[in-house]
Amino acid sequence: MRGRAVLLAVWLCAVIPTGRCLAQSSPSVPSRAVKMRSGGSEWLAKRRAWDAARRDLQTARWGGTIDEIVAASSRSALAESAYVESLDSWAKSDTVAARGSALASITYLAQLRHGALDLIEHGRTDAAIRLLDGPLRFDRSLLPVRARAVGLHVARDSGLALLAWPPDRRTGRDRPIRWDFLGRARGDEVDAAHVAAAELADAPSLPRVRRAALWALLRQPRPLLRSFARLQLARSLVAHGEPRLAAQLLSQAYGIADDEKVMLVNLKADLAGAMGDTLWGAVQMVNAARDPEIATAARYSIVKRAADWVRGSRIDTLDESMWLDLVRMLGEVGEAETALSLFKRRHTAPRDPAAALARAEMEASLLARLKRNADAAGAYAKLLARGDVASGARAKYALGLARARRAMGDFEAMDSAFLLAVSLDSTSATAAVAAWERAREWEDRKTPAEALGIFSWTRAYVRDAATTQALMAHATIACIRAGQPDSALKFIFDAYENPAHYWRARIEFARGDTAQALAQLQKITLDDPWSYEGVRAAEELALREIDPRRPADVKARHGQKEAPREGNRARAPRVDPELPIGIRLLGAVGATDLMVDELRDHALREGDPLARSCIDALEEIGIFRVGRPDALPRQRLEYPPAYPVAVLASAKQESLSAALLWAIMRQESAYQRAARSKAGALGLLQLLPSTASRLNGSQVTEAALTEPDLNVRLGARYLRGLVAEFGDPRAAMAAYNAGEDAVRRWLRDRPVVDDLWVELIPYRETRDYVKQVYTIWRRYEALYGVPSADQL
Repeated sequence: MRGRAVLLAVWLCAVIPTGRCLAQSSPSVPSRAVKMRSGGSEWLAKRRAWDAARRDLQTARWGGTIDEIVAASSRSALAESAYVESLDSWAKSDTVAARGSALASITYLAQLRHGALDLIEHGRTDAAIRLLDGPLRFDRSLLPVRARAVGLHVARDSGLALLAWPPDRRTGRDRPIRWDFLGRARGDEVDAAHVAAAELADAPSLPRVRRAALWALLRQPRPLLRSFARLQLARSLVAHGEPRLAAQLLSQAYGIADDEKVMLVNLKADLAGAMGDTLWGAVQMVNAARDPEIATAARYSIVKRAADWVRGSRIDTLDESMWLDLVRMLGEVGEAETALSLFKRRHTAPRDPAAALARAEMEASLLARLKRNADAAGAYAKLLARGDVASGARAKYALGLARARRAMGDFEAMDSAFLLAVSLDSTSATAAVAAWERAREWEDRKTPAEALGIFSWTRAYVRDAATTQALMAHATIACIRAGQPDSALKFIFDAYENPAHYWRARIEFARGDTAQALAQLQKITLDDPWSYEGVRAAEELALREIDPRRPADVKARHGQKEAPREGNRARAPRVDPELPIGIRLLGAVGATDLMVDELRDHALREGDPLARSCIDALEEIGIFRVGRPDALPRQRLEYPPAYPVAVLASAKQESLSAALLWAIMRQESAYQRAARSKAGALGLLQLLPSTASRLNGSQVTEAALTEPDLNVRLGARYLRGLVAEFGDPRAAMAAYNAGEDAVRRWLRDRPVVDDLWVELIPYRETRDYVKQVYTIWRRYEALYGVPSADQL
């Protein structure tokens, strides 16, 4: 029996990795291992300190104030830096180089595994390799990371040898990963091993090896994994001179992603160009750009290339409908000048009257988009003069003419055109828009009494709820400005939305009925506290020291001036499990999209113990508002303190509110660092490269603007300048959206920025933008508090 036990122990040591075997079987660790552990105690202590600091930060993030988040962020950053430096120093020491250092406890190795990935994530590859080749060399789960690091920093073939890839590669009797002849194997690390093998084999001398790894990934069940493999395989085929095979691969796939769609259309265009048929290539690109699911940035590159290919005589050979679609899409992606140039280069006559009409409409639209107002007015006037057009279309032409005349400053001609648009199709949406825009122009250019008459006329044509509420609010404003508060009641008597109640409160103040006015404000704050009017009503009540939850004559706030506080759950210490090695492994081998897919899956899965850890990990890499609200404070999930280090540092430097920066970030980019607008604005705070370069004092590239630190720093600097010039934050918000010149013009007409000024902003988009950003700003303050520092 004793001999059998010895044989069993020997067999176990042969099967189980040496470090784990000895750690589990030997109660006393050899002195060399004790020496290694004692040498590593410093970085272990700093790792524990960092873990504690991160827990404090996440606790503050889900239930603390801005001040607490600032303090926790600072502690976490310092602890992280100290830990990484200590681990890096220890990993490069002579102790770790010895092979005997593999003898360590299971707990110690678990910390060391995460430490190796921490070094990889912080760019300390040399130190990570020392750990992976030393105490972690028997850890099969980390083999893909080790192979990738060795392959990229030592020799590609050495990394492939560690993976035993391709499957028929002979590396001796004991291969760490055992592949079958189809390149399949089991284990959490196999996906990462495929990705690492594909990257390492991406060399002119190893195309077959690379393709084998990617073909193996194509057989995986996860759609994102297959998409990753398809795209990488197509790129490899193109790089090695086989674009036709790449196009065939992508053409046969279902549900391909945007990147694959763009690559496919460009491949088809390249193949057509190689055969000398650039026209067919342009046709492929236009057809692809018609896909409504393709993002604006992807569509931009496609239609621009198509336009370049059909310039000159080629444009006359393009089908009429396809040519018009190309021109239209160029205008939609912000290239109206290019679109008009392409429009004018076509010399073939329209094939029928319908095609001639479509051309005339396109020309007028492009001229209006380019603000060539006199030319646009002439084009719309010609369209109106046609006798073969239905009244509904003629109403749209009249609306276009009215807008062009308005831009030219011709009030009388504008007013006549608006009236014509209403009369041509009085029950249509076009008539409602024309009537409303006419009323707004009268409000700006005539006396309040005259504007009030036009608002009464407009009411017969406006039917949608949003415009009706806006009409009632503006009619109320006109009554107050005209000194007729009693007349305003007939406009808002049947209105139940907050704007009407808010302006009814203003009427009651004007009539001297303060009690009724305060009751209206209280109703708004209780019914819909997070509309713009609800926030402003709460602020009005706070100034009067009135609690909105109690009768108007009870004073309870005692001078407290803050937005309504959101109810947060009681803060409990964050004790969430660490991310599994299997998830972190995908990021460490460069498969970030695959790692994000795993994180999303856990974050959205009901009852998953990893959900909160995955939500935090997603936010650390810049992906927000992903997760189930049942396990977290819902409002903090929807309004996250995104990129806290960059935002808090920029807010402090520019003496701005961090909550205001977050509000603009949410409205501009929805926290997406790579967001791009049709106008070419980029990044979290949507800055144009020209504006960013001016603020930076040197050239800023488009790629640089997608970096959060730079984008937030320059965006905060720009906002600080607007606040310094215009004073009131709402005017600064308006300038951020519509431009400084427009706000300067509006302030010349109405120098006092208040609710009336906001409501009378001529641009509906800007008016809504100011209200939304202001509300989000106050909501952030309600969630996270106002910082103790003296900020806006």
